[in-house]
Amino acid sequence: MPRAPIRTLPRPTVLSAGPFRGMRDAPEPPATDPALAQYAGNMCRRPGPVDAGLVSRPGFRKMGATLSGTCQAIRTWTRATGARSTVTIMGGKLYTYDWNTAAWSEVVTASNLASKSITLSSAARVALVPFADGLVVSDGVNVPFHWDGTSGAGGLTKMTNCPVLYGPPTVYYSKLVGIKAAARNTMVWSEEGDPNVGYEAGGYNNAWDNPGGYSDPLTAVVGTNEALYVLRERTTIAITGAVTSDWATAGTRANVSEDVGTMSPWATLATASGVLVVDADARPQLFRPSDPRPFPLWPDCAQTVRLIPRAVLGEVQAVQDDATQSYVIGYPEVGQTNVTALLAFAQDDWQFTGVWWWGEGVQRLGPVVDGNGVARWAHAGLTDACLYVHGDLEDGPHNDELHSGTRLVEGNVTSAPLGYDVDRELVIDEIEAGLSGTGMTSVTVSYETPRGASLAQTVPLVAGVGLVWDVGKWDEGNWAGITRDQRVRVGTRGRGRWVRVSVRHSANNEPFGITLMRVRAFSSQGNPKAT
Repeated sequence: MPRAPIRTLPRPTVLSAGPFRGMRDAPEPPATDPALAQYAGNMCRRPGPVDAGLVSRPGFRKMGATLSGTCQAIRTWTRATGARSTVTIMGGKLYTYDWNTAAWSEVVTASNLASKSITLSSAARVALVPFADGLVVSDGVNVPFHWDGTSGAGGLTKMTNCPVLYGPPTVYYSKLVGIKAAARNTMVWSEEGDPNVGYEAGGYNNAWDNPGGYSDPLTAVVGTNEALYVLRERTTIAITGAVTSDWATAGTRANVSEDVGTMSPWATLATASGVLVVDADARPQLFRPSDPRPFPLWPDCAQTVRLIPRAVLGEVQAVQDDATQSYVIGYPEVGQTNVTALLAFAQDDWQFTGVWWWGEGVQRLGPVVDGNGVARWAHAGLTDACLYVHGDLEDGPHNDELHSGTRLVEGNVTSAPLGYDVDRELVIDEIEAGLSGTGMTSVTVSYETPRGASLAQTVPLVAGVGLVWDVGKWDEGNWAGITRDQRVRVGTRGRGRWVRVSVRHSANNEPFGITLMRVRAFSSQGNPKAT
């Protein structure tokens, strides 16, 4: 009797995305990278190995009671004694923050300022620059002043010899260097360690007109250990050497870029590996000491920044976030005039890792150090005159404590298009995701193909479950315990020439992490009618 033919099942195709190390927003499938999510909302890379996956950003908490007016600046600075002060200027008033009592105190009043003939704007953005064991306070409208941190008028010194400065000044060779607001092509500086001596007063001629030979206005100056970077809208030069009386002629000048400058002086940031700038086309760039050309950070976020209007580039700000090991750049989105979206870049390799948002605009960003000596960052809300301090990945918080109420941190990761082909279609059978976190209760999985989007499936998880070995004990030592490894798997049925998977986490006060995604599919014959 003849044997019945053996049925041969088609061999599945397994498509993988991850382990994720960042984000790339390229819309064309051939330009994508499976290790880079096409979208990573409210996500950053987990510090450590580059393939540790993506994790939801920490949330934030209110810093004390609501103040009044426009937030003009916030930062922490450290005095020579080691004492730290967290300072904000709000509505033209100067406050310090007590981390133990979570309270703001007005330490310099309007009458204190007036007694020293000091004028401080109540709305203009203010630069707070640590210098000469105090803070230089410059609002870009009035003559700067120096404050040594003491309450009342006793610690105030009007910098009568310094002109009004444009943008944030910087420190280079122990001298305060700034752009003269009344003559934007002129750079001025103080004498060493003294904020009120030098410039163009008292017999000094500490000024440099048209540095680099260009006559267009200066937009930013940034001092580093290697050089002073002087930026215009479309050019950047680096000046090296000590600041002496003949610096304008003796300083060594090098053209770093003939086409990259900045219109965002508040987004220039000196980092351990170079100077971060946002160029005149809204694109992040990095000037590295060892590289004669700027290193482009923008290719992986090109679609995100390309629509940013040039008219709002003056509002762009940047801050260092050591809790997530990120550098964060805040942009106004289309139709906005204040920061509404923040782009995160990993500190170790500058990989773009995600877009952050929380549904409300931002006035100011600034670096702070909490009462335990931990470096963090803070922001001021747009409409509520309240300041917020951001947490860390482990201890949280994992939601946002807005003035209007607590809001969850919604994490959303979408893979690059997988299995791309111009003719062959995939029959999608199963989707799997590797999760990284503890305490997650559910995630929502969906996918998209050229034929359309699937229905979203919400999958419950057992909170806190991890891998154990012999009930989590090894010779009576609790070494196994809870791990960050979880998995979710959903069955589905769809078709398309590629597939893009999304995993979203929307539970309140829960950290969310994801390492990879995997799709099991079967190949089908080409369909001339397929989209």
